[in-house]
Amino acid sequence: MHKKNLTILLGMALLIPAISYAEGSYVKLGVGQSRYYDGGSVRATGYYLAYGSKIDSSLDMEVGFVDFGRAKLPFSYEDLSPADYAASYKTQSIYLAGIGNVPVSTVVTLQGKLGLAYHRSSAIRYPEAIVNQSQGELSTDSESKVRALLGAGLTMKFSKEISGAVEYTYFGREGHGAKLSMFNAALLYHF
Repeated sequence: MHKKNLTILLGMALLIPAISYAEGSYVKLGVGQSRYYDGGSVRATGYYLAYGSKIDSSLDMEVGFVDFGRAKLPFSYEDLSPADYAASYKTQSIYLAGIGNVPVSTVVTLQGKLGLAYHRSSAIRYPEAIVNQSQGELSTDSESKVRALLGAGLTMKFSKEISGAVEYTYFGREGHGAKLSMFNAALLYHF
């Protein structure tokens, strides 16, 4: 899985110079707090890298890679002691979204985001992982899902090339059923 993610990131990095000649294109790098909600809410640090291109003055198209970070969700085994164990979830996604822009001033723009995300999720459940690890294997479960995403944000221009963004995006349910969302800050470089 790590080789695939590295390949995607390197591929995006190599494509950026080739497509940077398109007027109105940008690269976005963001970091924030992702939230896994599966009966209880757990937060993790996530990051993403995206490339966007302006379709017209009010619409952008954006493709990106998101790593939601690793979250440990508590759950209970009634027959085993101690009663509290944890499941470790990790989700990574590739998304394609349309972004609507509504200028508030010459510097500030409100944004709305609508698109699709392909989630690849893995889970490690304890104590099964501990039991199976002693036998030489680690108990993991992987799932893939395509879900709609919906978001809103605010961008602010600092210069002709640099702007910043604050965004909230709901990514739907990942493969194991947890709801995913991310609140983040991003830096954009415009070509």
